[in-house]
Amino acid sequence: MTLGRIIAPMAGAIAILILVMLWQSASHRAETAERDLKAETDRANGQTKRAGQLEQTALKRLADDAEVAAIGKGMNDAISAAPAGTPSAASVALNCDRLRRAGATSDAFKHICGGH
Repeated sequence: MTLGRIIAPMAGAIAILILVMLWQSASHRAETAERDLKAETDRANGQTKRAGQLEQTALKRLADDAEVAAIGKGMNDAISAAPAGTPSAASVALNCDRLRRAGATSDAFKHICGGH
């Protein structure tokens, strides 16, 4: 009977120890899974936000392109509608000033805009 009294409590203690180890392992796996899920959710939210920003930027770029095209068309139409002949002195002076600010230094520039 003495042996039975020793083995029974030891077996119970071993069983409890095994159950505690299994519970800790499961708890650790659950914490790891929860942390991984949060990281993936944060990453997905970041990608969704980035996609929205890229879409807004693309839409703005399209609007800007359309505006630039309209301005270019207006300029081309104005040039086409202008009377033929030499430009006025005011037009030459204005364009020479614009070219000077842009850094023009060609011989043609100096010939046309030399006195302006």
